[in-house]
Amino acid sequence: MTVVEFPVDEYDPENLAGGNYPPPGRYHFDVTAVIGDLVSSKGNPQIRLDCEVLAGTPAGQEGKFIKDYMSLTKEARSRCLQFAVAVGLVTKEELIQAKATGIAPKIDFDLAVGRQFCGEVVADEFQGRVTSKIQFGMWHVDDPEAKDIPKNAGKLAQLGTPATDPLVSTGEDFI
Repeated sequence: MTVVEFPVDEYDPENLAGGNYPPPGRYHFDVTAVIGDLVSSKGNPQIRLDCEVLAGTPAGQEGKFIKDYMSLTKEARSRCLQFAVAVGLVTKEELIQAKATGIAPKIDFDLAVGRQFCGEVVADEFQGRVTSKIQFGMWHVDDPEAKDIPKNAGKLAQLGTPATDPLVSTGEDFI
């Protein structure tokens, strides 16, 4: 016999098929995982970002997760770079310098785990299913574009503390 207990605070009986995704809105996120070396159903290379909502609009979404797939095709790389800038893996100035010197930047996306950013979630239909997706709209938590997005003050207070903020690094993020 296989018996499984389901804590009542971990599911929504009105949304059993939809997962625990946040609805469209603007959120403060924490990156909880980066999964690389994936291939899309179309055969394109991609990475998956797992992000937890820390605060945002609409309110009450804290603790919900979003799994966002980022294609690594030539046409979609700017979205990956926007994310890399939003979490501080690289700066716009470093990208400008790399372009000027003709040296392709190498960015270790695994270093995004534990970092925070703000992003806009939109409804996305894929293979007949509607889910949530982080759209072109990702900003560093201090970016003026993100000033009106509610933020988790406790998590923000951890920024700049080497013990809790992976953004305080050895400088090996950008190779």
